[in-house]
Amino acid sequence: MFRQTNLHITNRNIPVIIFLLASTIRLFLISQIVDFYDVDEFVNLSQGKYLARGWIPYVDFVSNHPPGIAILFSLPHLFFPQCWLGMRIFTAVIDSITSVLLYKIAMNIFDNRAAIITALLYIFNPIAIHTSILVMQEPYVLFFVIAAVYFLNSKNPRLAIAGLLIAASIFIKYLAILLLPAYFLIVKKEDRVKLFISIFTFMLLFFTPFILEISKIISQTIIFQTNRQEYSLVSKVLNILIFGILFQPFAILGFGKIKKEHNWIYIGYLSMLSFFLLPRIYYHYFLLIVPFACLLSTKAIIFSAKILFKPFLQFLPIYPKPHLMLKNMTLSIIIILCFGLLIASFLSLLSNPIHLGTHKLSDIKEKESIIEFVENNTTVYDPILTDYSEYAYLTNRISLFGYFWNAKYSLNRDDLFSSLEKVKLVIVTRKYMYLNNSIQIFYNYPLDFVLHLDKNYHKAQFNETTIYLIQKEKINIRDETKT
Repeated sequence: MFRQTNLHITNRNIPVIIFLLASTIRLFLISQIVDFYDVDEFVNLSQGKYLARGWIPYVDFVSNHPPGIAILFSLPHLFFPQCWLGMRIFTAVIDSITSVLLYKIAMNIFDNRAAIITALLYIFNPIAIHTSILVMQEPYVLFFVIAAVYFLNSKNPRLAIAGLLIAASIFIKYLAILLLPAYFLIVKKEDRVKLFISIFTFMLLFFTPFILEISKIISQTIIFQTNRQEYSLVSKVLNILIFGILFQPFAILGFGKIKKEHNWIYIGYLSMLSFFLLPRIYYHYFLLIVPFACLLSTKAIIFSAKILFKPFLQFLPIYPKPHLMLKNMTLSIIIILCFGLLIASFLSLLSNPIHLGTHKLSDIKEKESIIEFVENNTTVYDPILTDYSEYAYLTNRISLFGYFWNAKYSLNRDDLFSSLEKVKLVIVTRKYMYLNNSIQIFYNYPLDFVLHLDKNYHKAQFNETTIYLIQKEKINIRDETKT
């Protein structure tokens, strides 16, 4: 009565399945974190919003990154005043496409089975998932990186297209520069100069519209980043161990199992060691090395499966070669531990998506009273001064100087004091740092500026956040104030 149908999965269907699996997981987790955020999300969104208004980057608002991210995030803000959720969904889609491109790259290196394993490793990687469900820069950088690798690793390398993509990745975030050695290893020696010229040409084209502001770009991006307070060596080592090794447990086992012509995979993965040269290392930086770790891990996982499924008799005491028995048992224990780390890290993220390693997302519900206070005491036409972008973005207020976190490094002290003639209120966050065996208070503003505010203006206290109302006449602070 019923016609029997068979579901055939062909190589043509696999990219679609990979995309659907990756996007389903990411969209599900987005639904689980609607009340949580990373502070960088609103930094990125705000820059796009200011550019969409016609503000000039580095002139009308402070930006500590190349112009690419502001241009990218300005596009949705041409049509919508806020697009936080929409950009989260779009970021998840971009990352899902990245997983398909990685599958295609792996197909050129391995066979179909190994390519599927590579894609699955990326799809379920906690760093890839966590970063792609937020409005972060790295998923877009990685999309261009992997697309460039795809065109370089094809039978007929497309040097011009790859150069465009590599330049685009750097135009979004300078961190992408660290992967340059891997690109030049992919191509033949005679093509390396051509690739360099292609990258350099497109970089010039991208930065030409901002040539008049080049000194400000250098000051607000390169000089700012290099002058930031540096993380300790211990902190950097821990970040490398947690996000570079423990979250990619099979990558180390994959060393020695890749053909010589694919040595660029090792370089791509080991580029994380160059993070030591940076003042700070954040979890989302490691997204750039995850695809290389997945490519390394694939052969290791296939090899590990063969080891684990060997006949059990070889591990018995009667096994004729005790030294081989000990070697295989030790290797099996290591492999089981690696599988355990792989599964545990994904399940941990799935059960509690607001945590990843040492990083935790902020709860937006804790900011509701501050947001409500800003809305009740200002209008959409009143400029405000804030050290965190979410307060201006979520209230649709104009934030003077735009991106203002770490203002004490980004702005001239005189600009801060003169800004009090323009703004309606100033939001100051009190932070704590354990230093010299004691807990010390610090601010994103210069201390003398905070003391000036505290002495001369009305204030409302919200736990660790203080809002100063900049008005000459006496006012009654509304009931939302909390101490």
